[in-house]
Amino acid sequence: MSFTGVSIYVVSAICGCFWRESGVNPAIWESLRPCAWDYQYEYTHKGGYGLGQWTNVGTQHGRLYHLHEWVTNNGYSDGDGNGQLEYMAVEGYWTNSSSSRLGYTSLSQFMHSDSTSLEDLVWDFLANWEGVAGDHYSERLSYARQVYNYILLHAGDSQSYSWVSGNRYLSNSDRLNNSMVIYRYFQGVIPPTGQYTISVQVSGNGTCTVYPTTSDGNENITVILNAGAGDTCTDIELRDTDTWQSIASTLVPNLPTQTFFMPLENITVVATFTGTPPTPPPQPTFNPVLCCILGKRKKRRIIHY
Repeated sequence: MSFTGVSIYVVSAICGCFWRESGVNPAIWESLRPCAWDYQYEYTHKGGYGLGQWTNVGTQHGRLYHLHEWVTNNGYSDGDGNGQLEYMAVEGYWTNSSSSRLGYTSLSQFMHSDSTSLEDLVWDFLANWEGVAGDHYSERLSYARQVYNYILLHAGDSQSYSWVSGNRYLSNSDRLNNSMVIYRYFQGVIPPTGQYTISVQVSGNGTCTVYPTTSDGNENITVILNAGAGDTCTDIELRDTDTWQSIASTLVPNLPTQTFFMPLENITVVATFTGTPPTPPPQPTFNPVLCCILGKRKKRRIIHY
């Protein structure tokens, strides 16, 4: 179940509001502070999650709790943007606010709107879906216009857009990228998602640890290096595990930690340690003369009285 054929105007209005809420990031927590899924919202800049910053207002089992329950019970991870867009249709949330300009009484009516007024569409999504009529309206409208111009310019691209996510603040280019993902999703073009593995291969005298070891793709991974005695890490390379093609490589002498962007692939991190182990201390030499002297036993004099 999902909405399809949603216009560029409606998508831009939604993304303008999402930009203010989450930076159009499906895997971000409010203030980057993770909470339990039944955390009751207390208006302390903590407790919102996902594209629309779902929260549990007035109850532990509110919109956030039900988002988590639905996506995980239907084969999605919590930070999967596809799952959250799918859930919007399942949830069907719409407050029928008296502040509405367009007079729609359901989310479905809004999603299939033929209005070309970003001003009205942003206002109504803010009032009826987010339930906070007028909140930072001008800012959301400005973001919606940016999204509209970007989609208009790139809608015909052959480029494959996919989610950028993680519990971090995204750049403006990543936010526009995710807005295009949302537009294509509602046009019936589903971006790829999945669980990808990150493995490690080491040569030389040292160890390499990667965090996390699995990923939904399009997020940062951290590589921690620990060189052995006499060695340094001189190169880290990311390779496609299936084709062994190089994806990224960098020289990293004496740097213990590196961050890489994880594409939508199974990745092997190849760490190369080089150097010369320190010379071990010399072993004691064998001196037969000295050993002979030390080995002689002195005779004891026996005195008789």
